[in-house]
Amino acid sequence: DGHVTVMDFGLVKALQRTQLTQAGKAIGTPRYMSPEMLRAQEVDGRSDIFQLGLVLFEMATGKQPFTGNDIYVLARNILSSEPPRPSSLVKGYNRQFDAVVRNCLEKDLETRYQTADEVATDLNRVRRRLPVAQRRQILSNPDGIDSVSADGLTTTAVGTTALSISSSLS
Repeated sequence: DGHVTVMDFGLVKALQRTQLTQAGKAIGTPRYMSPEMLRAQEVDGRSDIFQLGLVLFEMATGKQPFTGNDIYVLARNILSSEPPRPSSLVKGYNRQFDAVVRNCLEKDLETRYQTADEVATDLNRVRRRLPVAQRRQILSNPDGIDSVSADGLTTTAVGTTALSISSSLS
């Protein structure tokens, strides 16, 4: 049907409800783990926001923000490397979109977005700054629109451009 569904969100909630981990062991897809997950620290919804940033980056650029030849190099890069700006990889993205993705991928929990509503607010600001002609083209071409839904969080994108995000999370 042309829609993409992301299945890895909600891992934080599953970890909070069950005892799926033991000290020193992690669960999840390494490429989509937050720094706190890799450190086997307590996680909350801000880990989902980090994971959303990974998905937004990948949607925007077709690449993953952190890479590594093995899990150890990948983990080190997630923990200590800064990802490139999407606008440095794909022409046409603006610095405001870069800033949203960068804030989602912030390694410090206190500096990262605290809620999905904060992410939604900033992504909607980015969308409103698009030229009017581009917004009209998006609205008149529903076949080019893809949505990513996860645990009450919906991201809408056209091609590789994230347009809006809405949340029913609190």
